[in-house]
Amino acid sequence: MGDRCWVDVTVRKEDEERFLDLVMHAPEGRDEDGMTVSLSFPEANYGMGQPLDVAATARIQFYGSHTRGDSYGPNEFYSNGDGQVNYIPTDGDGDGYVISGRTSSERWASLRMLDERILEREVLVQRLHNPIFDLTQESA
Repeated sequence: MGDRCWVDVTVRKEDEERFLDLVMHAPEGRDEDGMTVSLSFPEANYGMGQPLDVAATARIQFYGSHTRGDSYGPNEFYSNGDGQVNYIPTDGDGDGYVISGRTSSERWASLRMLDERILEREVLVQRLHNPIFDLTQESA
């Protein structure tokens, strides 16, 4: 059966069918807005790590989060089309992020990486929800 958690993922409407074919999971919840679809997967095995990797390798852009499992903490995640899933460790309440490291230099490096990933994720969210986002960034 495996370690289970709740996973929420947002993809472009045009990528939904392909995403679902690749992750081979049926969502129990679906909500759509203008350009995106948000999918809910309760009782997902190991945070859907491997299926998300498959979707990322196929260059699908998505973002989401998963709750804590028995062997891992909660995370926000995203794939911006570069072929990989990036994770941002969050606290159990969803109110903050986790900075790791034994030394101050390790914690500082973790904080810089966290800051970069949060910014990348925010840009991806804007891009998925706004069809002219890239054009507005070029003119700014």
